[in-house]
Amino acid sequence: MNKLFLSLLVLGSLTYAKTGCVLVQSNKVDVTWKAFKTPKKIGVGGKFTQVDYTSPAKEGKNFRALLVGAAVDIDTHSVNSGNAPRDAKLVKFFFSQLSNMHITGKITDIKADAHTKGKPYTGKLTVMIDMNGKSVPTLMQYRYADGTFEAHGSIDLAKFAALDALSGLTKACYELHKGKTWADVEIGFTTDIEATQCQTEK
Repeated sequence: MNKLFLSLLVLGSLTYAKTGCVLVQSNKVDVTWKAFKTPKKIGVGGKFTQVDYTSPAKEGKNFRALLVGAAVDIDTHSVNSGNAPRDAKLVKFFFSQLSNMHITGKITDIKADAHTKGKPYTGKLTVMIDMNGKSVPTLMQYRYADGTFEAHGSIDLAKFAALDALSGLTKACYELHKGKTWADVEIGFTTDIEATQCQTEK
């Protein structure tokens, strides 16, 4: 019986080695955002430069193995819109008014779309986002092609009880925003995932 078990184990190992099926994830994740101002809803985009990323595994056979359970911890002091005076206002009048200067997010589920050969892999992620003492499940659309995994979604600041902070930012930037700062904010992240002969659609 032991010899049979050993034989099966070796066979399984050889099969895995032969197929070479593995996804390898980068240690780095870029987190981006786009907010909106003025009644015409002009977009202002940026990123966070200090993001701690942890994942359940650095390699696996599919996206679920790599990403479900992956989490980010964002230091909002590191907001970067490419405009230092604007960033200072964002920190002072918005982020500093929240209960915590950190935003965290954790991927809780992933579902793939039907895949067409030769096309990018797509699907949906569910991310639990914690901000201002509120936890809100957020749906994001993902796309994977040429070694890049990217996801995009939108949050409503009202769901995070952040409208008072948003109002303070609007007052501080009243002329520039023409009295209007929108509560919906687009969010996104990008990471590199190297695929070798894998069924990455699952």
